[in-house]
Amino acid sequence: MTRGPLIATVTVNPALDVSVEVESLVADIKVPAVQYRRDPGGGGVNVSRMLARLGSRARTVVVVGGSTGDELVSKVEAEGLRVDVVPIDGQTRENLSVTDRTTGEQYRIVVPGAAVDHPDHLIDVVVSAVGDSSVVILSGGLAPGLDVSFYRRIAERLDEATVIVDALEPQVLADVVTGSVAIVKPNVHELGSIVDIGDGSDPQLAVAARSVLERGSVEAIVLSLGSRGALLVRREGPPIRFVAPRVAEVVSTTGAGDSLVAGIAHVISDGGSMSDAVLLGVAAGAATVAAPGTQLGSHDEVRGLVGQVKVRTVEIDG
Repeated sequence: MTRGPLIATVTVNPALDVSVEVESLVADIKVPAVQYRRDPGGGGVNVSRMLARLGSRARTVVVVGGSTGDELVSKVEAEGLRVDVVPIDGQTRENLSVTDRTTGEQYRIVVPGAAVDHPDHLIDVVVSAVGDSSVVILSGGLAPGLDVSFYRRIAERLDEATVIVDALEPQVLADVVTGSVAIVKPNVHELGSIVDIGDGSDPQLAVAARSVLERGSVEAIVLSLGSRGALLVRREGPPIRFVAPRVAEVVSTTGAGDSLVAGIAHVISDGGSMSDAVLLGVAAGAATVAAPGTQLGSHDEVRGLVGQVKVRTVEIDG
């Protein structure tokens, strides 16, 4: 059952996520696939898919083109999501993940997306499409032709919404943090691309995140730590570390960060605290890494992991 205010996700460079499993990946020979899936993907698309599992009402704004774009939209709609299509002339991309069952290793291949010719017009269209959504999530890499300020410029037009940004490129992240979005969700590598993270310990990461908050008016940074959980750093109060629960097996990391964002948005849109939001997000991410290929964790799996997330305060000087 869906509930609460409407959440909008925006994906300007979505993809069809193609996942293949093989018994053993060997060079120069034809290797038969033992499992094959095609799922809608791209940051905001995956966030919307997890939001639906958690029970939130999600509006999914996607910039798509060509037959691949048509397939992506139809797959998103098949999951019961509302889709607002922004058409472009190019072809929506396909990304590929290959899992070697023998080694357990996963290879993720990402291809460029179709170029956007009129970025200023696209900003107008996106702002109109998200409407009166209470929470807006700008997620994933930018399509070719979009300036690094694209996300920040959209956020400046959405002063009535809580805006969450999950940017991939260092230049985009560096620009976003000079603005006034509510929450930015980088991973450790992305944070390290714009600031010194020291030895990578929790206190050093917290200090680094605090220094980034000083660059603008962002309210909070939620630092994704992968299988280790997440670190919440706000302008006021101590940093909080959320230790992810152990899962029986890490099957695929695809969509885990997006699931973290979805959990945060689900709680925030319902008036919950940041701490509760990140806790649910970490549980959602853990449920997703236990799912094969490009699949996401289920509602029951997420809820079953919530009580296993450990929370502790991180002590830093100053």
